[in-house]
This record gives sequence, structure tokens and C-alpha cells, in this order.
Amino acid sequence: MYIIIAGGGKVGNQLARDLITDGHEVTVLEANPTKARNLEDELGAVVLGHDASEGRWMMEAGIARADLVIAVTGHDEDNIIICQMAEPLSQGKARTIARVNNPKNSDTFRLLGIEALVDATDLVMSMIERDVSTDSVVHLMRLQSAGLELIEVTVGHRSSADGATPDDLGLPERGARICVVLRDHKPLLPLATARLQAGDSVILVAQTEDEVELRKQFLKP
Repeated sequence: MYIIIAGGGKVGNQLARDLITDGHEVTVLEANPTKARNLEDELGAVVLGHDASEGRWMMEAGIARADLVIAVTGHDEDNIIICQMAEPLSQGKARTIARVNNPKNSDTFRLLGIEALVDATDLVMSMIERDVSTDSVVHLMRLQSAGLELIEVTVGHRSSADGATPDDLGLPERGARICVVLRDHKPLLPLATARLQAGDSVILVAQTEDEVELRKQFLKP
């Protein structure tokens, strides 16, 4: 996936590092010359010292072939402009995600069709993971202080979970709890008596170290 990051501050820097580590092609646009030079020293030639809110620099960054544009500058107005500009310049190909510096502006971002997040690097990464992952387990959110993760897992065919109810799985004893079960993008209710089947998406909270056991239960026959 080719990703353009607008803004090379702490959020943009960390996102770029994580995405490059995950094997994505990344370009970072940072308007501040000092920040751009420092970032280039760390990340190399993927950094362009230009203002992403100007279309010519987005074109130079390769917006025409971009799959995703992430606007994480410190100014909501710039992030809106960047995301609004990305659609026509990419001919509708590039998806957009924006950092919202002032939560009061979240509704404005959503009304404009921009996926809006309040300064949460791990949430941006989870959204990208959902789009590109071929794995049946997606990490949605990390609750570091509690040692927990919010995980989405797809029930495997003939796995232990296939045909079971949440109570059958005995998850609470291991510190895991199912939050919702989705079938065809709709929640199964009531949850306690819902019988899982292959292909269901199960969103649950679990201890980080329990992922191996959860994979065995939900994925393996």
C-alpha cells in the first residue's frame, strides 16, 4: 500500500516508522524546514519538505497513485483541505484519514466524508491493518495500562468456536470477554445465546498474552 502522511510531528513520525516497518511505501510531507530536515535524518528520502495543503506538492508526492492519505498536521483546517484535495487529485482512489486536534470539529470532518480520529496513532494503525490484513485476527485497540487488547477475530470453519455460544467458550475464566458478534455486518442479539458460525466477526477484549489461545479456539479446526 502506498501511503502519504501529511505532517511530520510526533504522530506523523511514529506512523511513518510503523508503516515502513510493516512494509508499506510511505512519503511524509512536512512544511516546517527544521522538522523536515530532522525527519529526513531519521527516515531518509521518504520525507519531502513541503506543505501538503498545496496541490502541487501532493502531486509531487505521488497522490495520483496513493491508496491512503493521512493528514496529521497540528491544524484542523489544513487537515480538512488536504483530505478534500486528495479525492480529486487521486481520482477518487485514495482513502483519507485525519487527525482532529479539536474534538469539537469531529462532526465537520465526518460530514465531509473524512474519517476522523482524535490524535490516536494506534487507532490509525488498526484501521490500516483492517484494510490490508489477510490475517483473521485484527488488533483494533491496545489498552497498555491494563495489558488488554480489543481484537476482531473471524470464526474459522470447523473451529472450536464454530457452532458454539459465547457461554460455551468459557472465555471469562481466561480474562477475555466478547463485546459483540457481527454476521453480515449486523450484531447478533441477544449475545448470550447467539450461536457462532464460520465467517462471523467477533470483537472481544482479551489479555495480550492470550492471543495464541484465542487463535486456537476461534481459527483452528
